[in-house]
Amino acid sequence: SREPGAGSREPGAGSREPGAGSREPGAGSREAPWITIGHRRVVLGIARTVTSANRLLEALRVLDDDFRVQTVFTVDDGSPFADGVRETLHAAGARTVSRDQARRTSADLTVTATENADLDGLAGPVVVLPHGVGFHKYVPDTAGTSTRVSGVVPRPRAEPPTMVVSHPDQADQLGRMAPGTPVQVIGDVTLERLIASERMVPRYRFALDVADGQRLVVLTSTWGSTSLWGTLPWLPGELMKSLPYDEYRTALILHPNVWFGHSPWQVRAWLAEALDAGLALVPPHEGWQATVAAADVMVGDHGSVTLFGAALGKPLLLAAFGSEVVPGTAMAHLGNVAARLDPEQNLQQQLDAAKPVEGIRESAFAGPEGSTQKLRQLFYDRMGLPVPGRPARVRAWPDPYPERREPGSFVVCTDLTAPGTVVVRRHAPGGPAEKPEALIHHWAAYDDEPDQDAVANAAVVASRHRRDAHELLRWHPGATCAGVADRVLLRDGTSVSVVVDVPVDPMFPALAVYAMWAAGLPLSGTVRLVVGPRVFKVTLG
Repeated sequence: SREPGAGSREPGAGSREPGAGSREPGAGSREAPWITIGHRRVVLGIARTVTSANRLLEALRVLDDDFRVQTVFTVDDGSPFADGVRETLHAAGARTVSRDQARRTSADLTVTATENADLDGLAGPVVVLPHGVGFHKYVPDTAGTSTRVSGVVPRPRAEPPTMVVSHPDQADQLGRMAPGTPVQVIGDVTLERLIASERMVPRYRFALDVADGQRLVVLTSTWGSTSLWGTLPWLPGELMKSLPYDEYRTALILHPNVWFGHSPWQVRAWLAEALDAGLALVPPHEGWQATVAAADVMVGDHGSVTLFGAALGKPLLLAAFGSEVVPGTAMAHLGNVAARLDPEQNLQQQLDAAKPVEGIRESAFAGPEGSTQKLRQLFYDRMGLPVPGRPARVRAWPDPYPERREPGSFVVCTDLTAPGTVVVRRHAPGGPAEKPEALIHHWAAYDDEPDQDAVANAAVVASRHRRDAHELLRWHPGATCAGVADRVLLRDGTSVSVVVDVPVDPMFPALAVYAMWAAGLPLSGTVRLVVGPRVFKVTLG
């Protein structure tokens, strides 16, 4: 049989039996027009930044399928990073109310994921969720000129809020900083879902355009002057130039405060060159979780996303680490033991040598199995409702949908030193700057590359749409070689037919033919063409 509150029609679970729409003594008025008769409890979510809104929307999913509970949201506009909060809630389809409406509602439970939310005038129990992992960073106190520990509620209420933490050490830390604050150790819902998502990695990698044999490098930055973004904003672009395009994919996760402190337009403008080179830019609302789960190696700083990656056992390099990290925390431990990225040294070699950091999950997270169930129990306890009978669902994260566009031009290095084998490496424009000895080095572009200079400098032009190589050379007078689906044409009139054992990008055989022509080799016979992890059998005639 179905338990009361688990979507059933028993009294109080959405039925119209007497008392189903009433509130228990002292629970307040039910005059708001958006409350229907079946609801016995109202939950109010307070969002202040996009970071806290994302965390709040995630946590409140533990109330799914319960017709006894109505959830509404309000926005605290006091943050300098408040841009995008209403859009985030609207995109989720959430019901929002004004602050005045929120105060008149007398919610049975108020939940927020920021310690700075204005709780004045709100009756009833309050639960404050972490919007990161623990209390590991000193931040400027907006109420004065000093600093404070991020995550700790600065102004106590008559009825102090319950603080949710992920590890007993954080409860001890909070007891020293804010004695008397109720604390609940539940582990971490985000990490529990990340662990549940590991089986989905092939799907995530497909969504991120990571082919078999390619490595996914994930950069992540918190906000502030000592973050990766604050100290090395050029690093994403430099990685795109340094790493062979067909062997690596690179994704960037930026803290929402970066997005909405500067504006999404500005972030994209600063990253224009890296985006043109194929960088996958993860949006600020969702997708970072699946991207971290799919990563082969991470480059991070003192942000919580870095800590999540380390807890999953991802090989990790720290590119920055701020002095504002609180000593004695799990984040401080990560800073002490994780290897550092030297941006002046060979980036590819450092990434390939990166190792996981041991012990981070145990030092930052209790469990985390059962975190979702514990959070749900806490919410229902504070509302005074029995928990629905079925267990809380732990769901894998949705597919990532990063902003990404295919690059249209490359710097190409081709190795012909092995007999009968052509090894091609493509890099983003700008790297490698020096011509490697014994390699054929030149530019190549697709005919739909929008950058006119890139096309004009290309020795090889290929088309995924045109069938006529002569037309391709007419449109690109600076090119020496043109490649289409089944043919490569040289400027001197030499035409080479191409047969490949599997469907292939028309640029690949064109690069092989151009390199063989430049080396004075015969343009016929069968060659072994290696492009990143892929190997093709190409017959030229």
